[in-house]
Amino acid sequence: GCAGGWFASRAPRSKILRIIFLGCFGFSCTLIFALLTTAAYTAMSGSGAAGLAAGLLQGSGFYAAHLVTNTLFFMILMPVVLQGLPAAGWSGQRERSSVRR
Repeated sequence: GCAGGWFASRAPRSKILRIIFLGCFGFSCTLIFALLTTAAYTAMSGSGAAGLAAGLLQGSGFYAAHLVTNTLFFMILMPVVLQGLPAAGWSGQRERSSVRR
């Protein structure tokens, strides 16, 4: 939702730049998600900074795999999805409500 709207307003027109941008975008979103969920878990468990460091270290293999696969998904699949959106009837523009305020 929010990330997609941000992306749509900043996406480069060049095909190769768009693929690189999508990869960086996917990597960044995945990294932020991983860090926030690990921090939230650590905060809820009350383990403090040591628990956060341990969680990041223990999860580093998963984080690496998750970052690589999501980056590739964003680079390979998202261009196909973005091309198919207009055919599915999505214009990227908000529909105006018929209800007057």
